[in-house]
Amino acid sequence: MRNIDRPLTEARIEAYPEYKWLALILPAAYLLSPKIEVAGIGFRAGDLVLWAAIFLCLLPVAYERVIRPYVLDMAFVLVGVSMAVSFVAVLVLDPGSIGVRDLFEFPKVFLYWCVYRVGVTMLWDRRDLGRLVRIGVVGSSVVSLIGLLQSMNALAVNEWLTPNYASGHHIYKLMTIGRIVGTFESPNYTGLFLAIMIIAGFLVLAKALFERREGASDSRRLRLTGLWLLLVMTAFMLAASRTSLLALMLVLPVLMVLFVRKRPRGPSRRHARVAVAQATLALVVLAGAGQLIGSNLPKIEGARSLDLVARLDIGLEQAFGDLPDTSSSMYERLLRWSVAFDRWEERPILGWGTAKGTESVADRPPTDNEYLRYMERYGLLGLFAYLLFFYALMREAFVRARSAPLESGLFTPLDLAWLNLGIGGTMLFFNLMAGAYYNLQIFPIVLFLHGFMVSLFWKD
Repeated sequence: MRNIDRPLTEARIEAYPEYKWLALILPAAYLLSPKIEVAGIGFRAGDLVLWAAIFLCLLPVAYERVIRPYVLDMAFVLVGVSMAVSFVAVLVLDPGSIGVRDLFEFPKVFLYWCVYRVGVTMLWDRRDLGRLVRIGVVGSSVVSLIGLLQSMNALAVNEWLTPNYASGHHIYKLMTIGRIVGTFESPNYTGLFLAIMIIAGFLVLAKALFERREGASDSRRLRLTGLWLLLVMTAFMLAASRTSLLALMLVLPVLMVLFVRKRPRGPSRRHARVAVAQATLALVVLAGAGQLIGSNLPKIEGARSLDLVARLDIGLEQAFGDLPDTSSSMYERLLRWSVAFDRWEERPILGWGTAKGTESVADRPPTDNEYLRYMERYGLLGLFAYLLFFYALMREAFVRARSAPLESGLFTPLDLAWLNLGIGGTMLFFNLMAGAYYNLQIFPIVLFLHGFMVSLFWKD
């Protein structure tokens, strides 16, 4: 995809840059804001910031007609069309299964597109990228520290703070086996967010292999990066998310190989080996520490949940063994997958629509496999649109990662492109056992980061 970035126009240069601060608040508001319910409708501060950003940032720029469609915009359109076709088909064939709640899926897609477009619209520069990095470091540190407090119930946070974020089921899990949630509803989403931060940290460390840093300030920042990464990885271990760990294990070493190959002349095979070894060693230490604590300190509340290796092993045994544990989360997943697949076979092309009313009546929890869930709801047409959406996310990031110039600095536009590529790969594996698209807290953050990256690569 050549020449995907057109020159800036005068209208876009004057695109209300005074509201950059509002757009930068958006990911922090989604990350740290508790869930608020009014008349049964749940929302976060990020939703309020988004509406303000739509009217102050997005609509004025749209009025100036400087919004150019990208591949991801086309993917948004196809997702919306596939949902509408499925909705109409179900409305004709089985109108009793459609409820008012099903209509909320359409504004969700629109709001997702708006988050992405707010990120694209602003005229970001390197200073804004630095501010975004600081927001990410501070936000992830707050999430990790809250998680550490939750694991010990220090300051009685699980009585007054945690219920503002986590569901009752996951508060029970936190109190019984110690799986932290941070500022998210579920430890799986906490694990996914922290996995994204771990990828960002290792991109910074890997780049240090190719840059000769001079001066105490750069060395100090690198040490601070290592300490921050240690904090994030500790919280990641406490979240005890097998899904996030498996996705990180599959993506991080491969991403490091691709990342070091970008360096002209500088990267040798030794550099590549060191970068991969550094990422692999971190994962081994992460899993090994959990195994050590879980197996040798069983009296610690929740210690077993830290043994991620054992959790993965148990999950595989439950999936493929002869006598699965019927009380386990893995066994419950297998049952949900079977139900979702059977329902998809009945309507393979257009699916059942959202059908939230049917799910509620059947008391069926989420499928915990976003591919199957989307296929059940919107059929093969919807699954194609869904996969194209993630393809567009990764393709836009990959094109920019290949074409971006090398620059010095702690975190550059090139690093952001590689981070977005890593996020896409991580979500592809994460969605096999959970789902990122349907989470109204983490997916807006992902889309904003992607839009921010697209905006940085507009040509002068």
